[in-house]
Amino acid sequence: VSTQSTWACDALANWVWQVFTYNSDGTLNTHITTNPPGDSCSGKTAVIVFGDPHFHSFSGGSYDVNGRVGYFYNIITDKQFQWNAQFVSRNPRGHGTMHTYIGESAFLINGTHILCDPAKGVMFLEGKEVKEIDKRIYLPNPLYYIKYTPSIMFVRAPGFFIALKRVMKDHGKVLYHFDHVVTLTDEKGGRQYPHGLLGQTVHFTAPVVAKGHQGEGVIEGDVSQYEVSSLWAKDFKFNQYED
Repeated sequence: VSTQSTWACDALANWVWQVFTYNSDGTLNTHITTNPPGDSCSGKTAVIVFGDPHFHSFSGGSYDVNGRVGYFYNIITDKQFQWNAQFVSRNPRGHGTMHTYIGESAFLINGTHILCDPAKGVMFLEGKEVKEIDKRIYLPNPLYYIKYTPSIMFVRAPGFFIALKRVMKDHGKVLYHFDHVVTLTDEKGGRQYPHGLLGQTVHFTAPVVAKGHQGEGVIEGDVSQYEVSSLWAKDFKFNQYED
């Protein structure tokens, strides 16, 4: 699978969801993309994370990390920012590794807790449901904010801008999950030494070449070393987040 990335902004009217994936036989699937003008993040490097889950490196190239159904994984970790997510599947037995998707996602920004739930279509800030629609809610550091709409949720974090698109089905069957556009931002002191399944690719200098379905040939170590015990946990080898 190969991907085409673009840039993200939080002006809902500017979004045109489309991502192109090419099958091994050369046929084209269309999933999501964005149309950029309108925010300070416009023109920066952006990648997509979508499907079961396909990651696009900030250096170019793509790779899959299937993980394990029901387990929690770190996507990005940095000094001021942490993003963990649960990998979900429509496999009713709740086990196996293939065809997982990114479900509930938890974000820590300088001690502030943000939770995005695709099944309920809700966003929480410090445990309280966000009711305002299409309105920026600024965090204690006013550089950073969240915004909620029923279809897309936005998190402006130190060094990153993340848009989570709520997806309700997998191949025609119900499975609530998120697809993502993740953009680098360049404010002073924002992004410092990111790691995680996606975050580490900020440092890469060449397109990645995947060798398997668990990030082999791309990620440092192996996928089990990115497992965390809960959505808010920091108990994994490569944690960079500081309380």
